[in-house]
Amino acid sequence: MKPKPTARQSQLIQNIKVTLGEEYETIVDFFDLPLQETFKPKIALLLPVKAEILPTVCNMLESEIEKGWLKYAKEPITSARNLIVVHQHNEKIRLCYNIRNINDHTPDPNEMNLPSLKSLLETPLDNIATFTKLDISDAYRSIGINEKQALSDIPFLKCYMDDLLILASQGKENDTILSTLRALKEAGFRINLKKSEFKVKFTTYLGLNWDIENGISIPEDKV
Repeated sequence: MKPKPTARQSQLIQNIKVTLGEEYETIVDFFDLPLQETFKPKIALLLPVKAEILPTVCNMLESEIEKGWLKYAKEPITSARNLIVVHQHNEKIRLCYNIRNINDHTPDPNEMNLPSLKSLLETPLDNIATFTKLDISDAYRSIGINEKQALSDIPFLKCYMDDLLILASQGKENDTILSTLRALKEAGFRINLKKSEFKVKFTTYLGLNWDIENGISIPEDKV
């Protein structure tokens, strides 16, 4: 259970709500997805969905269609990937799409590799006063696809890490946080405030413990 926000944290959250506004767009710029000549369409095997959760899954799919995240296919399907239903720790259901076959044949000159465990453990925390962890709502579905290439049955290009960690120095926490949020808003992303943490001394991020006083460490249950 999260601790109750302090007065300063509550004031910051109010400033964030003012900065972000009540409503703003969730679809960012549309990207071209050129496929290499080596790509060969494949239709994956269907994965069964348990009968007791099938109505929930169908409702979620209809909701994604209404929001414009998915579209009905009007032409014969030559490429289809698995829909994977994942049960989260809070007992909610998340829909995930297996598009590895597409990612393997999509050139991305700007692709960034995820940081390694070693580089994370070596992150300097000198002069860092607090951590702020931001969770982007529906990040994987917030990147638009060029309409012509959307017909290739590609729901998304790739999954980007949707958790952001802000390391702020003393006296610059609010400016750093608000400037980051403004940049995310301009890019069209939404922040899930309920899953975010603001100006804390300890947090968990990418499976590691981040502690202002004790540094970065691997949790004991993972050693």
